Amino acid sequence: MGIFDRLLGRGKEIRCAVCGRVWKVPAKIDKEPKVIISVPRPDLPSGQCPICNSVYCQGCATLGKGGFFYMCPKCNEQLILTHEISSILSKHTRPYTPK
Repeated sequence: MGIFDRLLGRGKEIRCAVCGRVWKVPAKIDKEPKVIISVPRPDLPSGQCPICNSVYCQGCATLGKGGFFYMCPKCNEQLILTHEISSILSKHTRPYTPK
């Protein structure tokens, strides 16, 4: 990303490999991985496949055994959270506050 992209507000985008949904990566990417616990939302990314490098939204990815991890529908491999995807998720989720 060049200086003109930053000045004009154009950042990197990530796209779901199945439905084409697009997410804009925040300008400030979290350097440390975060643990994000939230209700599944089909409009947010689920992760990236370590084999084919495809990114899937939570609506297009498949759930693995037990329903704890998202799997690549093409490679049947567990999806990983990259720093970029983690930044998108943390931008769209609210912190948990116990009542």
